[in-house]
Amino acid sequence: GGSGSAPGPRDPASIVGMSGLVNSGPVNVTLLVNMAEIRKHPVGVRSGPLFTAVPQWNDFLKGNQGSFDPVRDADWMLIYGPSLIHTDRDAVIIRYSVDDAVVDHAMDVASQNYDKGGPLDAGVRGVKATLGHADGAPRAFLRGQPHVLAVVPPDKANEFAKVLKGKTIAPKVRPGEAMRLIVREPYRQVAIRGLKFPQELKELRIWVNPHADGSADIFAEGDCTTPESAVAAAGTLGTLITQSNSAIVQMMTGGVLNGVKVENDGTLIHAHILASRAQVERIMGVAATIMGVELKP
Repeated sequence: GGSGSAPGPRDPASIVGMSGLVNSGPVNVTLLVNMAEIRKHPVGVRSGPLFTAVPQWNDFLKGNQGSFDPVRDADWMLIYGPSLIHTDRDAVIIRYSVDDAVVDHAMDVASQNYDKGGPLDAGVRGVKATLGHADGAPRAFLRGQPHVLAVVPPDKANEFAKVLKGKTIAPKVRPGEAMRLIVREPYRQVAIRGLKFPQELKELRIWVNPHADGSADIFAEGDCTTPESAVAAAGTLGTLITQSNSAIVQMMTGGVLNGVKVENDGTLIHAHILASRAQVERIMGVAATIMGVELKP
């Protein structure tokens, strides 16, 4: 895993080892965050407040602060669906280590915080389900087996409940990998000011391998339609990175983008960043300031 050479899984079901996983829309974006690996990292272990500040977590944890910490209490989190911009059709599956009673209480509180919330009949006996509100949309919170929570569109609650009740998740998250992001047609899915992905780039994959010394390897690769389009896409992305790496960005990131090269091999483009512990600390500190949270010393 540390070499970054293995392609890894590309769909949600194979990532977490759950056959028959329900899709709540076209799967254009898949994001896995492996909290078990983040906990091992001397910098990442302090990142709980960053995850708590994310809208989906924040809405769920209102009234539950202190009883559930995403980094401390979750093993991994999978988000997949049509978009990371408009997430109302995305599904979230969380594998956690705390007692189920803690999560059941959080589900109840989340439903109470929504004026239309309350118990939800998902149509499957033995599945606890509530209706709440998260990230600007109604959401169904489901627990159909121990230590697994799903947050899904309400109209998909029955389909997800059947899978969660009948299938056992056999995690296949990759050892040593803290995060994996897969984006299909990133020019449609990613909205970052000043960054426009070329249309020839059909799929982008990014993964992070943390290290015990506080550093982290960041790998990226993408599929293009032809070798010629890969050459063009590598050049475009290389130019974008150089243009984006202003003096302010260098200060905020500790210069992590300095010298990054985007290269091509046939129809594949790829890049690699080795972030030192100091750079990881700097980036996480800036993120905390932007999100208005305080990290533990």
